Amino acid sequence: MLFISSKSNKARYDFAEQIYKACLEGNEIAGQAIASKNATWLSILREAIRNTMEIDVTAQEWIRGINTEMAEAGIQWVPGCHRKRLTSRRVIQLDGAHPRVRPILKLAGPEGSLKRAAMEAEQRMAMEERAPKKRKKRIIDLGAEIPFTRVPKVVQEGFDKLVKSHQKTDPELIRHLRLAHSCLVQCLGDPLCDLMLMLALTFAACTTTPSIEMGETEFRPAQRQRDADMLAATMVTRMLWFMRPKEFPWEEEMRGVLPIKKITPKIGESN
Repeated sequence: MLFISSKSNKARYDFAEQIYKACLEGNEIAGQAIASKNATWLSILREAIRNTMEIDVTAQEWIRGINTEMAEAGIQWVPGCHRKRLTSRRVIQLDGAHPRVRPILKLAGPEGSLKRAAMEAEQRMAMEERAPKKRKKRIIDLGAEIPFTRVPKVVQEGFDKLVKSHQKTDPELIRHLRLAHSCLVQCLGDPLCDLMLMLALTFAACTTTPSIEMGETEFRPAQRQRDADMLAATMVTRMLWFMRPKEFPWEEEMRGVLPIKKITPKIGESN
């Protein structure tokens, strides 16, 4: 027969926080207060937390997740500890309602009445608000498989828009853009080209155009939202200058194509 000398209460969230901190500390002493010597779950959870970037899962999200999983598993009691070791003589009762357990509200009004329908709708809305929100997956659809075997649709449409918008007003810029497009086609299959296109497509997929000033180290929302297609084509053109520097004129005109120093202000205002 199990003899219990003491019993105490602790909020399930606080115990989840204790587990999280024990995983961060990463030493045996911290873990002895919450897991037995031969338990493997703590080391698995510790590695998961330590090898996950905080930008993907924050500390609070870890704690809430542990708290939710304990509630889902129906864990209401855990052994206590003495001198940082688990003991069967102490028991901790975890407080906190199970996330799926909702109080049943008595609805007034006869069935089929507008009053009862309104109360049922209000109860459903309240339950939806209390329900745990699913974390949105951070996925960017590049629109093609990697390595790229053809110019991505977004980039191609960006070049087309730039050419169309300047076809009658700036033929020199058009020649430079066509040179850049030709250079892009030639470098497809190069791992550096794949990385370049991934960067351009990522920026194009942003709901707010990222912007960074000279000397700064952090991106900020641009003052105005730029066309995603033309932004991608412009970024690709600028990156190609440095990835394939011999293909572009830098100081003097080459085969009717303006040098980069004269094109830079033009292409900066083109989108």
